[in-house]
Amino acid sequence: MQSVRKIFVIKIAVIILLFLLLVGCSVFKRDKSTESSFNQNTTQVVYKTEYDESLLKNNIPEQKIEKFIEVNKKKIEKSSDSKIIRIEYPYIVKHTFSQIVVEKVNNTIENFVKRELDEIEKDKSFTILGISYDYHFLKSKNIFSVIFFIDGGGTGGYYESKTFNFDLDNGKLIPREDIIDNNTLRKIRNYITFLSATCSDIELRTPKYRESLSQATENTDIQIDDKILLRDEGIETYFSSFDIDPNGKNYATFFMSFSELNKERIERIVINSSDKLEKLLNVRLKDIRANFGLCDRTYEWEGGIFYDVGALAWTFNADEGNYKDSDDKIPNALVAGRGANLFGIEIMETTPDQAYKILKNGKYKEIKEVSRGPSPESEEVISCDLKNGITIYFEVGREQSNLSQPKVVDAIIKWSDQRN
Repeated sequence: MQSVRKIFVIKIAVIILLFLLLVGCSVFKRDKSTESSFNQNTTQVVYKTEYDESLLKNNIPEQKIEKFIEVNKKKIEKSSDSKIIRIEYPYIVKHTFSQIVVEKVNNTIENFVKRELDEIEKDKSFTILGISYDYHFLKSKNIFSVIFFIDGGGTGGYYESKTFNFDLDNGKLIPREDIIDNNTLRKIRNYITFLSATCSDIELRTPKYRESLSQATENTDIQIDDKILLRDEGIETYFSSFDIDPNGKNYATFFMSFSELNKERIERIVINSSDKLEKLLNVRLKDIRANFGLCDRTYEWEGGIFYDVGALAWTFNADEGNYKDSDDKIPNALVAGRGANLFGIEIMETTPDQAYKILKNGKYKEIKEVSRGPSPESEEVISCDLKNGITIYFEVGREQSNLSQPKVVDAIIKWSDQRN
């Protein structure tokens, strides 16, 4: 009987236990708040992981879009009994810059063309208007450089050019002073003056041209601002036939690299070997430009045209050859001036007695023979023959500030007759 009761109690207990499981007793029930918290934490971790990945993606450098502009040519052509008009101008159609900025650039150009067109249509004395152009996109500086060539025909016809240098970051015109400083402008003028004096096919038509050559002053009559076009490696200047051709037929262009324009004047140079002198003599004009830049000044002296870079200068023949072949011009001599020291002789500092003694003491083995005597061009000359066939003529004179004391005022270096 008792065993029957035990079995019955056990059955009742099992039934109660099953009932509790079905209704969800708190002993086995999962805490919903704990589950929610766990899920939130899991979500936060996943979110942070995704966020970190997005940060990593943002840190990857973006692929740079190559800057470019595509330019089309626009034309205006009108012909009547009284006027002939042919105009061409550039118009940017595709680009990687701000559309507002590009529209500003295009509008500036079109307004310029419109003003030129309106002016000639109102002026009855002009019967022809021709406008052409050249341009270059200076990618490294985001500059759109344009030069217009304007030919006005009729009574008192004219020819002129106009330069625009646009900053494609804002559409504004860049002043010449922000591209070419006054010192660079002076060098460009001096170089063009030098070419005009040494080439037979070009001649500057400015009042100060001959004055500049004879007095070694800058030819400020050469207007550069509206004659330049920026290139990747330098500046190109354009001169019309009215400016530079003695026959009034051909225009001329001159290219000057930025490296040439940026070279400093030579204030000091020491030369103690014949090899170095030989290298300085065995040059063409293009070598001088590449190594020493454009001339700091140019002038005419005793029939030679000087290409002066400071302590050194080279002399060239006047009116010889064409300007397009000027790179291959060969100098007649090398001249050392103030700031140069040749074989221990300090130009403008050493007296003739000191110079003769230094050259004769046998320190420099390259020296073959030294002599001194009178000279038709200077107070005295000390001649120094080198073993490699070069002769140095140390000319003696006096400075205005100290007329009582003669000094070596310059040194002319040439190949001897045996090497000519």
